[in-house]
Amino acid sequence: MRAVLMLGLLGAAALLGGCAGRLANPQPVDSAFDKYYTCQDIRAEKDRINQAFLARNVEEASLKQRDDELLARGVPLIPPGFAAVQETRASSKAKSPQQIEIDALKARDAHLDGMAADRGC
Repeated sequence: MRAVLMLGLLGAAALLGGCAGRLANPQPVDSAFDKYYTCQDIRAEKDRINQAFLARNVEEASLKQRDDELLARGVPLIPPGFAAVQETRASSKAKSPQQIEIDALKARDAHLDGMAADRGC
């Protein structure tokens, strides 16, 4: 009986650990090479940021869709409204890794806009 209980707990821990997602890897706002950027380099960097921004939004949307589908299936022994209340409380406090990276990309883009204005691009 103890072995079955331990296996059940380990399985639950593995399942919940798999849902944890990934760690955020935000891009720094400025780079040591920024002083060498030309107008063409700034445009290329802004294009790269736009592609990364779209990728993060797509990733976040697919994760939200997956989570919504999991919640729609329902979890036994938990009242239907309880999960939604818990999700609202958690989402209002913490940002997802994608949101952290999107904020960093926005800050980098604003920094590049300032560089472009300084250089007359």
